[in-house]
Amino acid sequence: MWLETLMALIREQFDEADEIRGVVASVCQRKDKLSLWTKNATNEVAQMSIGRKWKELATQEMEERISS
Repeated sequence: MWLETLMALIREQFDEADEIRGVVASVCQRKDKLSLWTKNATNEVAQMSIGRKWKELATQEMEERISS
């Protein structure tokens, strides 16, 4: 998912790409976590748009892994 997120950012697949400021991977013993940093957390429309696109990318990644 890390690679898919980075590629989506590079290819500017997010409609609200100008709102995204960074992505962080936290590797922990029990689970790993990805976080997107945005410019303004109060912009709910942008937050939801980014979240929906990220979820879509994650779903596609999981479907590809299952089918191969």
